[in-house]
Amino acid sequence: MNFFRNFFNGKRNTENSNIKTPKFIGSEDDFTKFIGPYSRNLVQRIPKQYKNTKGRCEHCDIENVQLDAAHIRGKERKEIIKSIIKFNTNGSFEVNLNEFEQEFIKEHDPIENVIKILCQDCHNKYDSPNTKIVNKPISVEEILTPNKTKEVIMKDKSSIITKDSAIKIINEKLTLTLNSNKTNWSNINANGVWSIEPNLQRQNHDLYLILNNNRTKKMHVFKIPEKHEVYKKLYIRNDKSVFRLLFNIDDNVFVETLKGINFKDYYVDTINYS
Repeated sequence: MNFFRNFFNGKRNTENSNIKTPKFIGSEDDFTKFIGPYSRNLVQRIPKQYKNTKGRCEHCDIENVQLDAAHIRGKERKEIIKSIIKFNTNGSFEVNLNEFEQEFIKEHDPIENVIKILCQDCHNKYDSPNTKIVNKPISVEEILTPNKTKEVIMKDKSSIITKDSAIKIINEKLTLTLNSNKTNWSNINANGVWSIEPNLQRQNHDLYLILNNNRTKKMHVFKIPEKHEVYKKLYIRNDKSVFRLLFNIDDNVFVETLKGINFKDYYVDTINYS
């Protein structure tokens, strides 16, 4: 495996002219065994910047949670490898590993046609074995929102404002100076609720929460003062070092459902942006 790492780290040694082009000779199973782990690591590196740029789940729009790079159904890593290499099922085959790596990277460009950035919940649902696979790429929306037509999906997407747009509207309406660093927000997620996961460090500053109902075109704004006692009562996800808050969209009292905390004391205003 040290041999493969020398050629797969993106910094090949070209000073020694005696080093020949790395090649793989073996069966499909051998290729998967030895090269598969590298291709998996490469997949994790390719979308890193893209994932940071997105900053939120592309389906439920939740942010400040761990995000995964999910291959679109029909364009999974193994399918990409098979499209590059024509496996000979009758015996061994030979692969130029440099060329394979280059082609594998090319197959991920443009990245938005191959990778979707999802939270772990949406990723698990999207990859569920209970979902029927067909012989064509399947979009995230078709899997996670199967009862919607494409026209309705596009309409829903166009009706969801961004976090930056929401902050701008709130600052203008309420004469505030909010920014992304002190604001957490949620659209209605795939489960039909508001879900927010502020980093634990948020409690050291005034924290603003925005619950956006893209169906009614209303945003509910809340403010939790820094180091408030309520932080001791909130549910904490120790695996991610975040608070987790859930709200039912039909609850006009805004009771956080995981701990039963009434957020009326932190309510600031509701803004209609229709």
